[in-house]
Amino acid sequence: MKTKFKDFLLYSLACVGAVSLLLSALDKPKENSQNDWIYNAVASEAGIVVYNTYNGSIKFTHLK
Repeated sequence: MKTKFKDFLLYSLACVGAVSLLLSALDKPKENSQNDWIYNAVASEAGIVVYNTYNGSIKFTHLK
């Protein structure tokens, strides 16, 4: 009785592992599509510094 349960548990977990490996191999990462809206901004008395983390551009705006 115990060996049947062990075999059932072993084979069922092996099937779950095989399915998860198959699904992870088929899952293709999505390419980042021209998304320039990834910003970090810091404000101070002198102005605002905006850093685009997607393409690395830095913009500085002076405050009046």
